[in-house]
Amino acid sequence: SGMRQEAEERFTNPEGEQRVYWSARQPYTDGDGRRYLIGFSSDITELAELRDQLKVLAETDTLTGLCNRRMFFESGYREFLRSRRYGYPLSIVLMDVDHFKRINDTLGHPVGDQVLEHVAETLTQHVREQDMLARIGGEEFAVLLPYTDLRGAIEMAERLREAIAAARLAQPDAASVSVTVSLGVAIGRDEDTRLEDMLSRADKAMYEAKQRGRDQVCCHERF
Repeated sequence: SGMRQEAEERFTNPEGEQRVYWSARQPYTDGDGRRYLIGFSSDITELAELRDQLKVLAETDTLTGLCNRRMFFESGYREFLRSRRYGYPLSIVLMDVDHFKRINDTLGHPVGDQVLEHVAETLTQHVREQDMLARIGGEEFAVLLPYTDLRGAIEMAERLREAIAAARLAQPDAASVSVTVSLGVAIGRDEDTRLEDMLSRADKAMYEAKQRGRDQVCCHERF
């Protein structure tokens, strides 16, 4: 007798292909005291690939390839808890594409999609590997910045704003499209209990950036 063991295992076959197997093993002792190991393996490569694809779809924004809202809040909350536990600063930058509805209404949704892809690509080029970047709404993006104090977060937000505004999207049948974003910055406070507490302050600051004329960074936090 013994404990049954089950595991997913990956092997490379002679053709160089990686295959995935589900294996089960059961120790067995017969009446004469002889011990055996009974087991089987089943090739589940296609099922594993489908599972991995579904996981990506569940966590990724299909248009931009960034993390989606669900993934941002799940991973972001874990980062928030780590920052509480280890005492390092955690900041957030929230941004919204300016006049996005006007772009969609006047130039069409395909151009609107190009704008979102442009913003996502620019953000990807300028954030650090440790940062968490996501599209969390229609034209709304968020960047979570671990180990970043308020001054560093504001500097990052300004760099992102400038990079997005610097590029113009060329259109074959129209003038090029300029894109700007309004950004709000917040940093975690000792009294915060949820990631949403930070996000709420960043959202209010972003709204103020819109009210002040757009294409700027606002922050309500104190240094």
